[in-house]
Amino acid sequence: MPWTHSPAIQSAFPVCFPLTPEHAASIVGPLYLLLGEFKLCAEGIPMNRFYSLVLVPPLLCILALTLVACSAGNQQQSQPEPPDTRAADESAIRALDADWVKAVAAKDAAQTTSFYSDGASLLAPGAPLATRKDAIQKSWVGLMGTPGFALTFAPTKIEVSRASDLAYDLGEYQLTTNDKKGKPQTVKAKYVVVWGKQPGGTWKALVDTATTTQ
Repeated sequence: MPWTHSPAIQSAFPVCFPLTPEHAASIVGPLYLLLGEFKLCAEGIPMNRFYSLVLVPPLLCILALTLVACSAGNQQQSQPEPPDTRAADESAIRALDADWVKAVAAKDAAQTTSFYSDGASLLAPGAPLATRKDAIQKSWVGLMGTPGFALTFAPTKIEVSRASDLAYDLGEYQLTTNDKKGKPQTVKAKYVVVWGKQPGGTWKALVDTATTTQ
């Protein structure tokens, strides 16, 4: 069948070549049949042989491809949506905030720093940016060493992402330190903490920043 070696045929079916004449007939034959070119495809071939050779293979291929596509679509549709754990995650973060406040009240810089992730950043008012735990702990040591230091804070809003991998924590804090005359001065303002869920499922602070305004 010289038409199986036609460049036009081979370019139309690049993934199918090289072909035997029988395989080529199974692909191109039905096109000629639909166009009425019976002689070109079936000359010298009994009709029952012609149908089994030319028509059946492509129909089986079409059927197989259809079944594969339907199966893939059904698998995608059947994948269940991950469970919504936002309420539980919010409760977990609120519990962490409560424990964090206790660590700060005890002036335990190491325990206070344990609530941060390894690559976290602390942006304390009037202090340089502290990145990573060692720098963050040094910042807390300096702050806790300030005369008259006392700090409390509590969240007013916690929003967890639908994927339960990130959350932000809006809240209010109250910081007291002594002025130069030894008189306590209290600042009331707001803070933002960005939390990230760690591989083990625990939450750690990624970014901790505070304002100096109410």
